[in-house]
Amino acid sequence: MERSEASHIDKYYRIEYEEYFEPYIIANKHVLPRYDERFRGYGMNKISHLLNVAAHGFKFNVLPDVFVCALEHPKSRDWKNTYGDDCHVIQKVSLKKQNTLR
Repeated sequence: MERSEASHIDKYYRIEYEEYFEPYIIANKHVLPRYDERFRGYGMNKISHLLNVAAHGFKFNVLPDVFVCALEHPKSRDWKNTYGDDCHVIQKVSLKKQNTLR
């Protein structure tokens, strides 16, 4: 890669980890804490992993000229089970409690 092609990498700025932080990250997988593959379904998996990454002392930098786009798509069955009208009553109570703590 030519230096001129990589110049946007020099324009980063640091941000602090925040609760419920869920950015996409670029990192060397050999130095990150391992992702817990027991996570299944929807919700809190990436948030929990990034909390672990931050707890291990990693810093988060933003590359302002680099981004990822996620295309709009239908809600998954797992999303509906977690947040939808038919989610379990215990899940509804948990979500309500989480929202009041923010």
